Amino acid sequence: MQIFKGVKTVDGKRAVHFEELDLVAISDLQLGEETYLAEEAKLFLPQVQLKIILEDIRAVKEETGANRILINGDLKHEFKTATFQEWSEVRKLHEELKKLFSEIIVVRGNHDNYLLTISSKIGLNVVEEHREKGYLFLHGHRMPDSYEGVHTIVIGHEQPAVVLRSGYDRVKLHVILYGMDRLGHRFICLPAFSPIASGVEVNVTPKQELLSPFFHSTVDIDELKAVAVDPSIGAFDLPQIKILRSFLAENP
Repeated sequence: MQIFKGVKTVDGKRAVHFEELDLVAISDLQLGEETYLAEEAKLFLPQVQLKIILEDIRAVKEETGANRILINGDLKHEFKTATFQEWSEVRKLHEELKKLFSEIIVVRGNHDNYLLTISSKIGLNVVEEHREKGYLFLHGHRMPDSYEGVHTIVIGHEQPAVVLRSGYDRVKLHVILYGMDRLGHRFICLPAFSPIASGVEVNVTPKQELLSPFFHSTVDIDELKAVAVDPSIGAFDLPQIKILRSFLAENP
């Protein structure tokens, strides 16, 4: 499904294909989150996240044929340190990605405080942002220093999802948000690629509680449209967020 010219969804996967760049972008893998949940919340999950992520990345590669991949922040989960699980899984992910792609770009996110320690040991390319042919990729927890030459901004961080309701039935869907910002740039917000991420219900969450500073300054989230991405039903268009908000208000 085309979002903008040359910018497409990848079936029901939480990824976007930039044809001009021969690149697929994903965000918020949150590797190591199972260990964090076990230690902090006493919630014990099987460590299967990396296996599912790799399966999904292989499917994205097969569908798009892209030779490059960009991870748009929060490759790992833990703020305070790099856990054994994170060391192991970042190394394994890097090894597998090298078999699939000619270039791997990792944009540093707010959870990636100790990623540079890991990346320096394994030769992983980590940057603060990535600019190419007018596209600006940054995680989204901070604003860019400059918009010079930029026509399209791509962030992650917010992990957008929407909740839909009919009577007592509710369904939650991860979404790709897209539209224009107040400065005239095309704008895309990627969902979390992590299969255990719950997502932020952007059509329910008050604007002032959204995470990214973009949504408090240059982007009115209500004016963005959404593409729902679900592995069982693929990708499909949804209306603007303001319409999804009003629909919920009118259908208690």
